[in-house]
Amino acid sequence: MKKRKITTLLALQLMVLMYIASTVFYNTFDDNIGLIMNGITKYFLIASGLLVVFLFALEFKWHKPLVRTIILGFLLLLCVSSINTSLEKINALIWVSSIIYAIILVIANIRMLIFIKDDNNSNNKEIKSSTTYPPGILSEKHQKSIYLILILTPLLAIVILFAMVLLLHWNFAIVFPIVSLTAFVAILILVITTDPLNKTIKRFESDTNYDHLENDFNEFYQNNLHPETRNYLYLIKSNYLFTIDPSKGFEIFESVTFPQSENYKRVYDLIEVYYCINKRDHKSAEKSLTQFVEKYKRDNNIKRTKMMIKLIFTNEVIDDIDKIFTITNAKNLFVKMVNTSALMIYYLNRNNLDLAKKYATIILNENHNLTSYKEKAKEVLSM
Repeated sequence: MKKRKITTLLALQLMVLMYIASTVFYNTFDDNIGLIMNGITKYFLIASGLLVVFLFALEFKWHKPLVRTIILGFLLLLCVSSINTSLEKINALIWVSSIIYAIILVIANIRMLIFIKDDNNSNNKEIKSSTTYPPGILSEKHQKSIYLILILTPLLAIVILFAMVLLLHWNFAIVFPIVSLTAFVAILILVITTDPLNKTIKRFESDTNYDHLENDFNEFYQNNLHPETRNYLYLIKSNYLFTIDPSKGFEIFESVTFPQSENYKRVYDLIEVYYCINKRDHKSAEKSLTQFVEKYKRDNNIKRTKMMIKLIFTNEVIDDIDKIFTITNAKNLFVKMVNTSALMIYYLNRNNLDLAKKYATIILNENHNLTSYKEKAKEVLSM
C-alpha cells in the first residue's frame, strides 16, 4: 500500500512536470528575456511549480528521499532567489528546473517500480529472501549495472546540456531534444551490451561451446530469477539444443510454459515453428508459421523461416537459396553452420548429392560443437 501511494505521487509530479516542459513549444523562449507567455497563462508555471512542491511534501510523509530533497530544495531556492527579476526570467528558471527535476523523478520512478519492495514484506525476512528479481534481470550485479546506467547517463546528459547552453551559448530549445534523444539511445545500447545473457549467447554463437553456455545458464538458475526470466532461459536453451541434442531440446521446449511478456511471446512463437521443423512435422510447422505471421507481420525472421520449411518439406527450387542461407557472409560460426546445414539438406532433398556432400564436408571440416549437424553430414557423405 505504501509503495502504491508513493508511486502515485511520483506519477502525479511527473505529469505536472511534463506540462511545464511542454510550455516551451507553444510560447517563446528567449535567451535574454526568458520564457514569454501571454495573458493569465504566465502565472501557470508558478502555480504548477508550487503544485509539484505540494505533491512532494505529501510524498515526504511516506518516503523521505534525501537526494531528491536536496536537489528539489536547491532548485526551489534558485527560483525564489530570482523573485526580484522579471516574470519571464522566473518562468524560464522554473522551466529549466522542471526539466532537471523531471529527469531525477524518472529515475526515482524506475527505482520505485523495480528496486524498492513493498513495506508489507519489508519486515518478513523469509519473504524478503524469496523475492525474485524483476523480469529480465539475471543477477544482483546485472540489476545494479542497470540502476547505474539509468542514473549516470541522464546526469551526464544534464552536464553536457548545460555546458552547451552556458559555455557554448547554444539555443536550449534546440539542444534539449538532441541531448535527450542521444541519452535515450545511449541507455538502450548500454542496457543491451551489459546484459549477461546477450554476452553468453554471443560467446556461444562465436565458438559453439555448449558446456560454457550451460555453465552460464546454471549460474543464472541459482539466482532468484523471475519465473518469466527462468522460463525464457529454458526456451533459449532448447533452441540451441536443436542443433546439438534435438531430443533433449524437444524435452525442454515441451516443459516450457507459454510466457506472459509480449517480447518473450514472440520468441516462444518463433521457436515453436523451429521445434516443429526439427521434429519434421510439416503440418504443425506450417500452422505455427501461419499463426506467427498473423501476429508479427513485420518480423525479420519470416522469410527465412518460410524458406526453411520449403527446403526441408518440398522439392521446390529456390532461386536465391545461397543468398538467404549465405555462408560467406555469416555473422558468426553458429549462423554459418546453420546455413551450411540448410544448404546440405536443400540439395539432398533435390537429389543433388554432389552439392549436398560439398556442404557436408564443410560442416565436418569446421571446428564447431554442433553434433547433430556433424552426424547428419557424416550420413550424407556415406551415401
